[in-house]
Amino acid sequence: MSVEKEIKILEVEKSIYSKIFKIGGKLVKRGVITTIFLDFDDNKIREKGDILRLRIFKKEVELTYKKRKKSKKLKVAEEINVKVDNYKETLKILRNIGLKKILKIKKIRKLYKVSKNFEIAVDKIEGIPLYIELEGDEKKIFKFIKKLGLENKKVVDWDTFELLEYYGKL
Repeated sequence: MSVEKEIKILEVEKSIYSKIFKIGGKLVKRGVITTIFLDFDDNKIREKGDILRLRIFKKEVELTYKKRKKSKKLKVAEEINVKVDNYKETLKILRNIGLKKILKIKKIRKLYKVSKNFEIAVDKIEGIPLYIELEGDEKKIFKFIKKLGLENKKVVDWDTFELLEYYGKL
């Protein structure tokens, strides 16, 4: 289990790619991510602000539970990740214990490593402007917002559901 600290910056321009390279970002992964979010019929996972997702990125399949923590500036969550080798069978198991698919999304992601514990993901979901996620230590996150020249952009601590809701996609 790890603690994830991240923030999203909305509606960035395509020039963000060159800015990330200028600050030392190295492209480590790129491709389409398919994510299925799951919950029980009574939505008790989402009601707590938590998330259960099954994600495919390239050939990697990962089951993740995120338990949201209170924070004033960042999205902070205890994150439990398990790599699984069979997407369809894992989904069957989850359905058999009473979980249902509540949302399926596809996004195009370019993931950059800036330092050992700091990443920038540039994401595109159909119908939503390009946005980035900065993940790492709180001080570094705000330092890199300035380095990237994004202080005047909309900075949010939203999860995927809140993002989709904001753009009228839920």
